[in-house]
Amino acid sequence: VRALRTIALRITLAVTLAAFDATARALRTIALRATLAVTLAAFDATARALRTIALRINLAVTLAAFDATARALRTIALRITLAVTLAAFDATVRALRTIALRITLAVTLEAFDATARALRTIALRITLAVTLAAFDTTARALRTIAPRATLALVAFDATARALRSIALRITLAVTLAAFDATARAL
Repeated sequence: VRALRTIALRITLAVTLAAFDATARALRTIALRATLAVTLAAFDATARALRTIALRINLAVTLAAFDATARALRTIALRITLAVTLAAFDATVRALRTIALRITLAVTLEAFDATARALRTIALRITLAVTLAAFDTTARALRTIAPRATLALVAFDATARALRSIALRITLAVTLAAFDATARAL
């Protein structure tokens, strides 16, 4: 009986230990799976957080680079536009200066021509008036001194007419030469 009891006790103990071993293995497997799932979930959350941070950093860096590029391109475009605008304005100013210079020169020459014509007319009239007055005075004096010298007066009138013509031509030539020199200088 004692021997049978010992055998039965050993068998029961072996069965109990085997059952406990199976239960422990099952519990270990369950705990390992739960730990692994929790660990994987934590790693997934960490990975998503790190991806979000990296994405934000990359986006910020990319936006900063694009802003710098946009500013550089704006500066280059502004400088090119300014250079083209200044070149166009320089060409326009040069063209306007040329046109204004030609108009001013034409107006100045026209004004000088009109002034020259007016001065020629005035000088001619003054010279003619002075010459006629001098000859009239001389003629009156000669008529008073020699009222009977008709032939002498006729000769003097002819001489006076010749002198008037010569004086008129000389005055006209001098006036034209002076105005031509002035026009060339201008």
